[in-house]
Amino acid sequence: MTKRYFLLVLAYIVPTFLLGFVWHLVLFESYYRELGIYREHPIIPFGFGSMLLQAAVFAWAYPRVVARPDALSDGMKLAAVAALLADHQ
Repeated sequence: MTKRYFLLVLAYIVPTFLLGFVWHLVLFESYYRELGIYREHPIIPFGFGSMLLQAAVFAWAYPRVVARPDALSDGMKLAAVAALLADHQ
């Protein structure tokens, strides 16, 4: 594993975890509770593990899929595709 790979993993994990935590456990926590489809006390390590697995796959795929890994436009194209594949609840 290279330093670049770990930086790609961090680039996915940090904003995704922060956004997911605030979204699910702060902003819309009462809405999710009303739905009654989630457990009363979420298991945060499971969510983090899911994000870590996604980050590992996306960080591995990024330099292999994107023609110019340093080009922002190519990165945004991959991000759009990855968003469709990400685990959204």
